[in-house]
Amino acid sequence: MKSTKQIDTNITPSTSARVNAFLKTLNISERLHRGNGYWYFVNGNSSKWPSSSVPVCRITSYTINGWLAQLLILAASECDFVVEYAKNEDDLVIRHWAAPRDTYRMRSADSVEILNALRSKFGFTEL
Repeated sequence: MKSTKQIDTNITPSTSARVNAFLKTLNISERLHRGNGYWYFVNGNSSKWPSSSVPVCRITSYTINGWLAQLLILAASECDFVVEYAKNEDDLVIRHWAAPRDTYRMRSADSVEILNALRSKFGFTEL
């Protein structure tokens, strides 16, 4: 039986390969690529998003969890969801446009939990 390697999601990745390996373990088809002074997501549903780019120069600008959070923010913008940082910037908030008061809030370090909440609680199938 093939063993799966645990990925520490709180580390700052040195390459996009680490982020992409993590996305693959979550069955996410989007992949992170480097642009000229920015990073962007390709494949999957990223072509449907209003924007697929993250305006930071370095892969080290975010932890692996942070990159997943950025992907969720971009992916949700194409649907009826809003995923955004709360005012304290430590939490992410998920809202549905049809029910803006029905929010789901969690620590941004728990981006896997955010993905699972989007998939189960909100029926989000875009990733």
